[in-house]
Amino acid sequence: AASGLSLLPFLFGFCFSSDPTLALWLFLPANFLNQFYAAPSYAVTQGLAQLRMRAVASAIILFVINLVGLGLGPQLVGVLNDLLEAMERGGVAPTTVAYNAAISAFQRVGDWERALALLREMIARGVAPDVVSYSAAIAACGQGQEWKRALALLREMEARGVGPDVVCYSAAISACEKGHQWRRALDLLSEMRLLGIEPNVVSYSAAISACEKR
Repeated sequence: AASGLSLLPFLFGFCFSSDPTLALWLFLPANFLNQFYAAPSYAVTQGLAQLRMRAVASAIILFVINLVGLGLGPQLVGVLNDLLEAMERGGVAPTTVAYNAAISAFQRVGDWERALALLREMIARGVAPDVVSYSAAIAACGQGQEWKRALALLREMEARGVGPDVVCYSAAISACEKGHQWRRALDLLSEMRLLGIEPNVVSYSAAISACEKR
């Protein structure tokens, strides 16, 4: 999380710089910081796996990263962008269902920024987000360890008259768990009961995990 935040200034500079040389120099530290997750991931995997299974565990991680993260992820993002652009060129306004599919896809590949940007775009275009829209956006923010944004989305949907359900609350509790916010996770669990929303196994599991990290 720390490396992800620290690479943002370099990444923004790379994207918006008009000087190719400067953009290249800004890209180098951004790419370096972007790979910081690898060492802890492999270390944790090797620590959890049995001695005779460590090679297989490493192979599975590499397979998933390359097939899903580097293979399917960018392709899926490109297809969705092309689909929304084609709908706009054809005079067909994207519907809530189309936006929900795109937001959910970005959530699955861990791109919380694009998921949130699509939510903002649909609101700006007058397309009303529903509980699915917010659930996917909250889950995406949680995966990106953006617990403050996740909670802000939960309050925003309430202000817009979109009633949160157990999926929304579970995603928000999970976001608090990833952000080591155990008190807020328990507050959300209590809030669910007050609103008559019955917590499920995901809600309780996330809250318990949050308390373990206190």
